[in-house]
Amino acid sequence: MDSSSSIRSIFVFTIGIFTAIWLGVSLVTDQFDTLLKFSAAGLLLFCALLGRRIWLLMIAFSSMGIPLIRGFSTHELGQVLFLSFGILMLLMRRLPIRFTMGEVEWWRLAVALIIVQVYMRNPVGLSMAGAGSVGGKAYFLAA
Repeated sequence: MDSSSSIRSIFVFTIGIFTAIWLGVSLVTDQFDTLLKFSAAGLLLFCALLGRRIWLLMIAFSSMGIPLIRGFSTHELGQVLFLSFGILMLLMRRLPIRFTMGEVEWWRLAVALIIVQVYMRNPVGLSMAGAGSVGGKAYFLAA
């Protein structure tokens, strides 16, 4: 056994002992909170192990549809995990991305520009966010 694997095994053993002691004490005092923390840590570890296949987790959580607390369900949990880990992988440059402008992309850009100019000419005010006040002053006038 070389020194690096020996140090690694001592480190893992020490963390395992402290985790076992914490888990034992916490399960006796507050079971629900401990299980919640343990499952959250397991879920984050599972997300890290999935890597590029993190999108599978979003599909799995969307299909479950289990309501959690205050209207927050597994569907939203899957979306948040997918977006956060996807952005992290994008920032770490682990996802191979090549931007190409084909015909479909140019049409998407044209439609987006049309939508932007419509909202600038005819603003919806706060109605877009569900408020009662509708309308607003145009940002610019086109003859």
